[in-house]
Amino acid sequence: MGHVMRSRAVALELRRVGARPLLVVDDRTSCEMLAGDGLEAVIEAQHPDWWRAASGKVWIDGFEDRSPLLERLEQRDVRALLVENRTPARERAQALVYPALHFEPDDWDRAHADRVRSGAGWIPLGPEVLSQRPPEHRDVAWFVSFGGSDPRRLTERALEALPADAGPVVVTVGRHMEVRREAIEAQTRRFPRSRVLTPGESPYPWMARSQRALTALGTTLYELAFLGVPAGILANYDSDREALAWYERDGFHRSLGVAREGLPIDLGSLVERQRPAPLRPPVELGLGAGRLARSLLGDDL
Repeated sequence: MGHVMRSRAVALELRRVGARPLLVVDDRTSCEMLAGDGLEAVIEAQHPDWWRAASGKVWIDGFEDRSPLLERLEQRDVRALLVENRTPARERAQALVYPALHFEPDDWDRAHADRVRSGAGWIPLGPEVLSQRPPEHRDVAWFVSFGGSDPRRLTERALEALPADAGPVVVTVGRHMEVRREAIEAQTRRFPRSRVLTPGESPYPWMARSQRALTALGTTLYELAFLGVPAGILANYDSDREALAWYERDGFHRSLGVAREGLPIDLGSLVERQRPAPLRPPVELGLGAGRLARSLLGDDL
């Protein structure tokens, strides 16, 4: 969903400035969600020749090697912005975009630094985030959100680790977690004045009201950073340790380590810390959607 949501943010910005974006996705759920925003979206398997109508530039977000597609686009003089892709396809891309706070270049990135765009200024946040104005008093103690599926049940494990006097808690249940909603709601009831967001309810006003958060590595970290909410990060996999180390050094969010299966989560040191003041967002965070839209429409890369 992170890929879809950031592509959506770019498409909404393109539409805002008068362009007509087409989004090509690989599943019906994403297609219906984008259509609900008034965006034109199709499923690639049903429209495999979509690229024949492409002109100008194409934003390609995904981890697969799309070299044949880029070759076809190149033959039509259509240039590509490739997103977080370290496959041979990047040899054919006009630019490679890493829309993340944490970015560790590999040998190819270093050798082609003139074609690499990375950092806060290239993260496309949605208009719902950019329009939020955090209140002077933040009345939510903890915002708990672990993505659309949360395969290691970090939501339930984090709620179990929070003390009952932690304060008001707001919890999201991802679209692939609905079967777990009732149990999560039962856990959340032990925190006074807390709630589990309903399906389709926007999380962003609640983020803006939060003093701090618990989440995994993903787009939510950037949304929280923009809104000045420090987070404790619980990662799913050992491969996430490099990113966790970066956040620990950076200081905006705090690493809580990799949450191993079957082991309890220790939130003691985080809970005991003095209530954090809102933090200043990283420089240029919030400019990414507009910058990427201009790059797709013009020649400023």
